[in-house]
Amino acid sequence: MQTPEIVGKPSPKRSQTSVVYTVGLHNRDDDAGENAEESSSFTRRDVYTRRLHKRLPAIVRKRRIYHVRKRVPHGLIKTIGKREIWKSLRTDSESEARRRSHAVIAEIEQKLEQARLSIGLTVDPTLLQPLSQRSDQSLHTVENSTLARRGEVAEEKTISVGAVLERFLADPTQDWSPRTRLAYETTSRFMISMIGASTPIGHMTRAACREFLETLRFLPKNASRSFPDLTPKQASDYARSTGYENVISPSNANIYINKVCVVLNWAVREGYLERNHLKGLRLADPIARVDKRLPFSHLQLEAMFNAPLFTGCQDDELGYAKAGGKRPRGTRFWVILIALYTGMRLNEICQLDTADVRAFEGIACFSVSERSLVGTDDKHLKTRSSERVVPIHPDLLSLGILDFVEQRNDAGHDKLFFDICAGQDGFRSTAFSKWFVLFLIHAKAREPKTSFHSFRHLFRDALRQAKVSREIAMILGGWGTGTKSGLDVADYYGKGFEISVLAEAIEKLSFDHINALRALITSSKR
Repeated sequence: MQTPEIVGKPSPKRSQTSVVYTVGLHNRDDDAGENAEESSSFTRRDVYTRRLHKRLPAIVRKRRIYHVRKRVPHGLIKTIGKREIWKSLRTDSESEARRRSHAVIAEIEQKLEQARLSIGLTVDPTLLQPLSQRSDQSLHTVENSTLARRGEVAEEKTISVGAVLERFLADPTQDWSPRTRLAYETTSRFMISMIGASTPIGHMTRAACREFLETLRFLPKNASRSFPDLTPKQASDYARSTGYENVISPSNANIYINKVCVVLNWAVREGYLERNHLKGLRLADPIARVDKRLPFSHLQLEAMFNAPLFTGCQDDELGYAKAGGKRPRGTRFWVILIALYTGMRLNEICQLDTADVRAFEGIACFSVSERSLVGTDDKHLKTRSSERVVPIHPDLLSLGILDFVEQRNDAGHDKLFFDICAGQDGFRSTAFSKWFVLFLIHAKAREPKTSFHSFRHLFRDALRQAKVSREIAMILGGWGTGTKSGLDVADYYGKGFEISVLAEAIEKLSFDHINALRALITSSKR
């Protein structure tokens, strides 16, 4: 159990010479009023006046969130039903906790006073009144100060959705990658279009969240383009009433819900919401995760490597899909082959520096890392486990990958695939992914549930067929090392596998069943 941290601890020097009485710090007046004789031995010199003033009321931090903790007077424990009353201040900021604590303490005092009244004790009529009705101006000042945020007095529940999103995106504690930030910026625009920027965040009740879910359920794909004159809500209502079937999938809808949940969870932590009513709401997805994306079939692979890009085309530009006498071995040629033999993610391939193809322990490898030996700063990895070294397959060596790298070096290019431009999101994979869809269409190799990422699924299957151990497979593919990966604590110990062991696993991979690819490799060896 986590021990609460008490705000305003005394200095070590002073705590060595005196004792702080908890009774004195909690409800001194209350206990004295009902147990005067028992409390008479408590003297002023026993309490640190400086600490008492600094810490009043008792604020503690538990699981990073500040709370008010007030001890119930002994004579009221039976009536209240507990020894302590805890109230969350819904913030991890100490200064905000101090400001909010006054109103919370006033509520607790009112509850205690009502308990005294119920058992016939003398009470203070002022404390029984709601805060808004108390005539003491100082109480109004305290109430307003707890609601103040950077000098602005506002009801937390009336702050708009747009304002919350703006503060969420500007929060300096968010440690996001560029792609993650882009995702939340997109989520913010989506929330505003669905809910409205001026809608108070407090209106996000359970009923409102269920309505949000229903709107997502029937939202047409590319609604802003398909129905430019309709709001998302109107487009969803239209699709529901007319039976329009081209709507977003449950998995995509749940992605939106997950992102919005992150925003609402943040709003709860910051005190803008009492709770996240969207939590637990998801659309049932009839498609199993394993069936969402498939590896390329044998027919697709034959069609790809029988395409003019690999057998002879007019050029490596617009004529890549037209038969011709040229066999360019440029970016498009190598990106596809590297994906087949390494299982690397598309952006991991597209962002490679020329220096990332080098020898480790005397073995030619691809280095997948955010670090750059040549000073480039555009490399990003999906997870920490994505950083790895992948030995180069003998087939790639036979096809001349090292000659291609040397040509790039001689030409003075820091990026191996410098001719792939970054998309609007800053990732080079964006542009290549769009081109690859066209390539599949021209090669008559496009099938449902397959995309460039299908190479990664194909690579995993190839490792299974080669009987490569799961642990080595996870390392070669840069797959996560959490509970879903099947690895345990012992797998984090030691230095890991030698490159020669990884190279041996890579060499076991065989794609000889792809006739067009085998012919390409054979012709390269002549």
